[in-house]
This record gives sequence, C-alpha cells and structure tokens, in this order.
Amino acid sequence: MGDRRVLFGCIRRSLVFVAAILTAFLIIDYAPPAIALPSYARQTGQPCGTCHTDFAGLTPYGRLFKIQGYTAGGGAYRSTLFPTADDPGAAKPYAPPLAMMTVVGYSNTATPISPPSAPFNGNNNIALSSVNFMYGGAITEHIGTLANPLADLGVIHSDSPGRGTTPISAMRTR
Repeated sequence: MGDRRVLFGCIRRSLVFVAAILTAFLIIDYAPPAIALPSYARQTGQPCGTCHTDFAGLTPYGRLFKIQGYTAGGGAYRSTLFPTADDPGAAKPYAPPLAMMTVVGYSNTATPISPPSAPFNGNNNIALSSVNFMYGGAITEHIGTLANPLADLGVIHSDSPGRGTTPISAMRTR
C-alpha cells in the first residue's frame, strides 16, 4: 500500500512538472515579439526600457508613444527631415529613422550529419535566416510610422516555419 502511494506521488509530481513546462513553452512560443528600434531611442532620447517591458508588452509611455503616431521627440537628433520654423529642435542634426535586424544561427552537433547535406557542411554551420530593414519614427510633426517595407511586399518572411507572414507596418497620425 505504501509503495502505491509513493508511486502515485511521483507520477503526480511528474505530471505537474510536465504541465508547468508545457505552459511555459506555450506562453513563450505564442507571445508577440517586442519590436524595439534604435531609431526610436535616437528620436526620443530614451532607452528601450522606457517603452518596452521585459515580457511582450508596452509600458504606459510606450502605448502613448504608439498612439501618438511615433512622433515624440526629445533626443539628440531632430525627429523630422523638414522642421517647422517654430521647432525648438530645428538646430539639431537629422538622422533618418532606419534600423536593420538580422538573425544569424550557428549549429554544432556531437555527431556530424551524414551527406548529402548540401549546402551545409557536416557540422559547424553558420546560417543567415533573415535580414530586415525598418523605417520607424516621425515623418512629419504629426505623422509617424513603423514599416518593414520588404516584409510588406512579401520579399522577406522572417517568421517561424508554418506560421505565414506577419509584416510589421503601422502608420499613425496625431
């Protein structure tokens, strides 16, 4: 009788552990990615953590920045190419709000894979899985955008296999 209790206790703990791991996997796998661009940090003068939380979400300031059309300024650079005459930041230099993101992978296995494995080697492979170019920031004083033009055209597919494309594109006005 005692052996059965110990066995059921082990099974119960194992099931709880597996359920916890499965839950963590599902939460992480289905969380939308954070899209923090260096161009926003240049434009606002704020670190990425001002808008982004540690896990798949925006802070209240981040939501306000998005709702107001990505047009907030305050950084070391002018936020628009053609400032108005009364713009206090007109003397600041302009940096275009461009960003680039690449995903590079390296694989090393204990046992090399057997041929044919072209275009890869039997082991120690480096793979470039995606390259994204983004435009993100103010266009004018009241219009801003977050755009990944190549993904919007269907040229780049940077998602997980089997999920379809999720182009990054939003234009907002304030």
